[in-house]
Amino acid sequence: MVRNKKTTKGRHVNFGQNVTIEDGVLLGNNVSIGDNVIIRQGATIGDNAIIGYSDTQPKEVTSVMTIFTEIGENVKVRSGTVIYQGTHIGNNSMVGHNVVIRENTSIGQHTYIGSLTAIEGDTSIGDKVGIHSQC
Repeated sequence: MVRNKKTTKGRHVNFGQNVTIEDGVLLGNNVSIGDNVIIRQGATIGDNAIIGYSDTQPKEVTSVMTIFTEIGENVKVRSGTVIYQGTHIGNNSMVGHNVVIRENTSIGQHTYIGSLTAIEGDTSIGDKVGIHSQC
């Protein structure tokens, strides 16, 4: 794990393997970061969020390709949000409270995902999109 001195970390933060945290990241309390996650500079991850969530797979199953989860620069992820592995969130985007973003979702830059929204996997959302709460 790469973590910089300028990162602020709350209590009870758990890190998986192969995690990169850039400068100026704020991690809230009780945050869980899975394997193969990149959190870019200036991002904020709220309390009780899970980044890079992965459904449990049998140990015999191995992936030929590593799946990364990336949170862009200055992204704000509010408390209680679950972001599955393979999701990419573009710079300067915001994710509301208690959002679920399923695997392999791509979210563009300057995009807002409202609180209590669920985005199913294998979805692509462009730049400057606003999705209101409870969608």
